[in-house]
Amino acid sequence: MEQLNLQLEQEVQRKSFINSDLKSANQQINNLKAEEKRLRAEIEELKQTIVKHQDSHKKYKQNAALTVLQIRELQENLESEQQFTLLYKNNNVVLKDKIEEQERVLEMRKQNIISLEAERDSLSTHLEIALTKADSEQLARSIAEEQCADLEKEKTMRELEIKENLQRYKKDMNEKNNLISQVHVTDPAQNTPSHASQLI
Repeated sequence: MEQLNLQLEQEVQRKSFINSDLKSANQQINNLKAEEKRLRAEIEELKQTIVKHQDSHKKYKQNAALTVLQIRELQENLESEQQFTLLYKNNNVVLKDKIEEQERVLEMRKQNIISLEAERDSLSTHLEIALTKADSEQLARSIAEEQCADLEKEKTMRELEIKENLQRYKKDMNEKNNLISQVHVTDPAQNTPSHASQLI
């Protein structure tokens, strides 16, 4: 009987130990389940974080690619602006040279205008002198023409006078020659040179 009680007591103790172990195991299982749940939650959170990071990384890559394109575009724009700046500088140099050349041409034209104005003034002075001289010469010519007309008139009168004198002289000579001829006819003895001279 004692042995049976002992066995029963041992069985109760063993059962108590088993229950305690079972309870401890259940507690550990519950703890493991809680840990598993926590770990699953962390894993899920990590997955979401990874997805977010992947999305962020993808966006970063896209932004990086876009940034690279923008940098290339900016570099191309910079090169174009540099070329434009260089061309602008070259054009400025050319324009500056053209402006200086035009200024030189304008200065030459200005000097030519000044020279032409001086020549015009000189020609105007000479023209005034020439006009004054021409007026004087015209006046002198008019006086000379009047004098020539007077001389021509006097010449004509003298010629008429000479002509009249010649006609009168011829008439006188004819009359004297006729008289001499008549004397020769009436008195041949008196036809001597001395007597003819006396008649003349």
